[in-house]
Amino acid sequence: MEIINLPSPAYPFPRRTPVSAALGNFDGVHLAHQALLKEAGAPGLVPAVFTFERPAAPYLTTREERLSLFVSFGIKIVFLASFEGWKDLSCPSFVDFLKDALAVRRVICGFNFRFGRGAAGDASYLSSLAEKTGISCQVLPEMTYEGETISSSAIRGHLAAGEPARAAALLGRPYSLTGVVAHGFSVGKSRLATPTINLPVPCDAAPLRHGVYVTHTALAGRTFSSVTNIGKNPTYGRDRVTCETYLLDAEGDFYGLKATVFFDEFLRPEMKFPSEAALKAAISRDIAAAAAYPRKGEEPRAAERND
Repeated sequence: MEIINLPSPAYPFPRRTPVSAALGNFDGVHLAHQALLKEAGAPGLVPAVFTFERPAAPYLTTREERLSLFVSFGIKIVFLASFEGWKDLSCPSFVDFLKDALAVRRVICGFNFRFGRGAAGDASYLSSLAEKTGISCQVLPEMTYEGETISSSAIRGHLAAGEPARAAALLGRPYSLTGVVAHGFSVGKSRLATPTINLPVPCDAAPLRHGVYVTHTALAGRTFSSVTNIGKNPTYGRDRVTCETYLLDAEGDFYGLKATVFFDEFLRPEMKFPSEAALKAAISRDIAAAAAYPRKGEEPRAAERND
């Protein structure tokens, strides 16, 4: 996949093979975003994405994760436009740039797409401008799951509420955190007999409800059943959020390796225990719940479009 950075509309760029471009923010690459990506293919046109590089607070996917997902949907070109460099461009100039500089001949966007200076343009205006310039435009309607609009904000809300299964239904996959295994406080190994792998939690990642989760973890070429605590360890008076994961049926030193923790089910909220003995008893129950968690269940019901 070719990645093309566009710092501003003034950035010189030669005409190239005609493309069909899905337009959007794509934070999360959730089911509604995936519908756009699936529509990007068209006879005689290269499937592409045009998206803005802008802070999404709090973000659901890293840039690396988004690009990997684009590849999985067959996208061949990604145009990464700097939001700061493009934010003052008028709506007509935006469409002209797509056609004249990027050879875009077809665009696909969602029903709530906004563009241009001050987000003045909507999907209807885009369709009108595209028609005048000879660009085909397809606007996808709202997508819902069990009556709820599929959106990044809805997913963030479910994660903050401790509802990872609901978030996964809208994402089309479990929410995850990826990082390099780092040294923690060593309490799990030295005092609780439950050694954990520790991943840094980015301050601008989507906030998860603090507590204990059933998870599964991809690490060292394997996938482990696991149980994960997200929080500040109030029993020990910590002041920063940590992601501590106990791997079932795993032994070894994983420091420095890349791991991805997938969140399946919320078990219990974070709490301060009166003693280490009480904490150890709770951890034992958490591990038992993770071990009993069914790993093969029914597939989620397909998302619906409101046509």
